Amino acid sequence: MSTGIGPQHLLSLSRVLLGVLVLFELARTPTSALVLPAVVLACLSDWYDGRVARSRHEESNTGRLVDNLSDAAFLALAFTGFALATTWSHPLTGSAVRYTEHANWLPAAALALSFGSYSGRWWITARRGQNMLSSERGHAAGVANYVLVLLGGLAVFPGVFVTRWLLEPAFVTVVLMNATAAVDNVGLLFSARASRK
Repeated sequence: MSTGIGPQHLLSLSRVLLGVLVLFELARTPTSALVLPAVVLACLSDWYDGRVARSRHEESNTGRLVDNLSDAAFLALAFTGFALATTWSHPLTGSAVRYTEHANWLPAAALALSFGSYSGRWWITARRGQNMLSSERGHAAGVANYVLVLLGGLAVFPGVFVTRWLLEPAFVTVVLMNATAAVDNVGLLFSARASRK
């Protein structure tokens, strides 16, 4: 097991740079041909980093931490960019913004709730000397987050029209999935199934 920075870590960390690119591009303009390729590259790096670690027999808690932090950073940056570009619910045509003018920020807020509860659970279980139980809801929410940023990348691509009838239900679903993942993290923290390391 290696303790240095391997290619799997570089793949994970590349998502942070891709997230910065998405944020700056969407802060500059609400449509961009660069966002979708950046999101696809981020998805591929998330898919490959674990495979590279396993193929090199270098799986570690540090690698999982770098992977999770890179996911959170990329998604937070991307969701912020999409909120600035009012991608999820347009102020002139959207239904969600009729209920709250801050509707476009809900995915970023729900991600913060979900990842915050996950991080807290990770820290507390480590302090207790327990193995961290996996969360099926958390995993499903993580996949849904990436599907949503892919949909957002498609929606801001010049010449592509993605109807609000797809965007709005998609972002609301992801918000709800992140919220239930946060609840699941709290429940797992107090679960009797937690085991000692």
